[in-house]
Parts: sequence; structure tokens; C-alpha cells
Amino acid sequence: MEKNKNNVVCDFLVFVGHSWTWEKLTPKEKETFKNSIVSINSRNEKENTIKGTYNQRWKILNDFYYMFLNALNYNGFQWRCEK
Repeated sequence: MEKNKNNVVCDFLVFVGHSWTWEKLTPKEKETFKNSIVSINSRNEKENTIKGTYNQRWKILNDFYYMFLNALNYNGFQWRCEK
């Protein structure tokens, strides 16, 4: 069964919301990421910045999340661990 490509943002945010990296983000950082994703992806298919199949869109969102984490000095498994 092929997933609806227009639901990819919602599905991605649910998926990322269960990740350990998401748990390390501050509430402001989480809100910033959500707002960024929503702003680049419109409900109107003609205005969507993210184009392609469900899987192609997922990869774009995943890359965007990785870049977001890198901007926050993400450095792997020990990131933001309290010592």
C-alpha cells in the first residue's frame, strides 16, 4: 500500500517525536523545527516546496532534520548528555 504523499509531514513529525534526539531539544527548538517544516510545505499541492513521492519527501524532511540538528552542534550519541 502506497502512503499519501500529502501526509508525509504529519507522519514525519510523529516519527521524529519518538526519537531520542527530539527528547534532547528544548521546547523552543521543537517549535522552531515544526514551524520550519510547516512553512516549507503548504496544504495546497501547487504551492508545496517539497515535491516528489512519499519516500522522496521523507528523505528531504530527514535531511532537513539532520541539518537542523547540526546547526545545534549535534555530534552523535553523546549529544547533550549530562555527565
